[in-house]
Amino acid sequence: MRKQFVLIPFVAVAISLVLCSYHSGPALSHGWDCTGAETGLQNPAGCSSGGGCHASAATAAITIDIELDSAGIPVTKFVAGKSYTVKITGTNTGSTSLPGFGYQISCISGATAQVTPTNAGTWGTPPATSQFAAPQSGNFVLNIIEQSNTTAPTTGTGTTGTTYQKIIPWTAPATGMDTVSFWVALNAVNGDTRADAGDLWNVNHAMYIVEDTAVVHPNGIATVSVNNGFTVYPNPVNEVLNLQFDNAQSDNYTISVYNVNGQMVASEKVNLNTASAATSINTSAWEPGVYIVSLQAGSTQQLVKVVKQ
Repeated sequence: MRKQFVLIPFVAVAISLVLCSYHSGPALSHGWDCTGAETGLQNPAGCSSGGGCHASAATAAITIDIELDSAGIPVTKFVAGKSYTVKITGTNTGSTSLPGFGYQISCISGATAQVTPTNAGTWGTPPATSQFAAPQSGNFVLNIIEQSNTTAPTTGTGTTGTTYQKIIPWTAPATGMDTVSFWVALNAVNGDTRADAGDLWNVNHAMYIVEDTAVVHPNGIATVSVNNGFTVYPNPVNEVLNLQFDNAQSDNYTISVYNVNGQMVASEKVNLNTASAATSINTSAWEPGVYIVSLQAGSTQQLVKVVKQ
């Protein structure tokens, strides 16, 4: 009985080490998509591997920025079929030394996680120490770019302020997708060669909207109208964003504002029963940057890009 008692814990430890060791990349060795984009097939949102490998929960000590670039210039909309690069930048803002990292990124149609999402766009050749992971039947459905080996930081040695960056080619979908979102899981490791609680991770995602090339304001900010009766001004905005309806169709409208990460920062409803009406949104608390104003009535949605100074 004593021999059996000793053997069982040993076997359990051995299994744990095998499950937690995926230096070749979690998708290829484990069959997991850890980005959080797909919730089906038991895929985890993050790098806890179901609890037990790496830190058990996401941490604010690892921040993740996602940037879509065209010829090195950040954009908030994409043109169908155009080639871009996606820049992932993780930053260690905590006190733990984390001298290496791994990551996964996927791109899906729509702005929210789904049980079975649809791949959006096409990934180009992976950067150094990265690899492409095609869908695995019964495991995950998305095309994933991830690390092939533990990767050194881009700047710093692992201490506070260290950054972890990858730049990946991506071609926008040709047609049929009005909104896409990029989903990233980034795991900064402590370098002890084990997948343990000393490795810290986080997840993030960012939404981008297909470019409306039909109507463009001379200053480069896209403008839209609903029955030629909706205007947004000033743009760029400092304190108050005005929304004006003139000769618009009577209806119940929902106005929502999103930042480039797909997070809603403002929302209100307008019941329009007169030809002309106006409302405003206080933008003083918004961070400077680009925002998307969504105006929806029934199944019709119009979008406009607004710059907050």
